[in-house]
Amino acid sequence: MSQWVPQKGVSELVSAIEEPTHDPGSPEATDASRSVLSKVPEAILVLQEGVIVFANPAACALTGRASADLQDLAISELVPGWQKSEAFEALCLRPGDSVLPVEVRTASDGNSCIVTLRDAS
Repeated sequence: MSQWVPQKGVSELVSAIEEPTHDPGSPEATDASRSVLSKVPEAILVLQEGVIVFANPAACALTGRASADLQDLAISELVPGWQKSEAFEALCLRPGDSVLPVEVRTASDGNSCIVTLRDAS
């Protein structure tokens, strides 16, 4: 598994997703950030203090959960043994007690974190 180097600006992206009043002070910042992440074919979760605040459609498909079911879920409930390291392999808990091996990559900036998940089966 190759290393993924976190980029600066993770907290700014998380703020743009969470707060409609994010600089430059318009709701369009939130909508634009969500729109871009929703189009990415990789499973992306955005965390704030270890809690999922956004999941794109690819993440919903991979985890077998609706966006509303992922919202406000602690990442450790989805990926037991969650680590705040840049890259690791883990099991993702899916509905019906099934598990899926995944490659996890993270980019964090303080309490904000962007997570990508890839099917490793």
